[in-house]
Amino acid sequence: MEAMEELPALLVVLIAISLFSVSFAHATTSWADDREYLDLQEDCRTFTGMVRSSETFCGDYDTGYFDISRIQNTSWPALLNEFNSTLLGFHYRVSIQPIGENNSITFQTSEILDISNVATYHTCANILENGTVTGARLTVSIWRLSE
Repeated sequence: MEAMEELPALLVVLIAISLFSVSFAHATTSWADDREYLDLQEDCRTFTGMVRSSETFCGDYDTGYFDISRIQNTSWPALLNEFNSTLLGFHYRVSIQPIGENNSITFQTSEILDISNVATYHTCANILENGTVTGARLTVSIWRLSE
C-alpha cells in the first residue's frame, strides 16, 4: 500500500523532467536558428560591400559610385562571372533604385522559396550619369536554398 502512495510523487517528478527536457531542446534549436540567421546577416553585409566596389557596376570609379551606363548594359553572365552564387554559397538579389524614379534595376539568381531565411541590407550608392552624381538606394538580399 505504501508504494501506491509514492506513485503520484514519482509521476510529478517524471512530468517535470520531461518538461525540462522539451524546454532545453527547444532553447537549443532556437539558439542554433538565431546563430544561422546572424551569420546570414553578416554574409549579406559583406556581400553588399562587394557589390558597392564591383568592377561590373563601378568601372574605374570609387566604391559606392555606380556608372549608370554600366549597370544598364550589365549582362547576366558578366554578373555571374563576378558574383558566382555557387562559389558564394548563397543566392542573391541586387536592386538599385535611383532617387526620384519608381523603377529599379534588379539582378536575381533564383526565386526566394522560403522568406524566413532571407537577409536583407539597405544602403545608399551614388549614380553617375553624364557627369552628374545622383543618389540611389541599394538593396541586397541573400538566401540559402534548403536541401
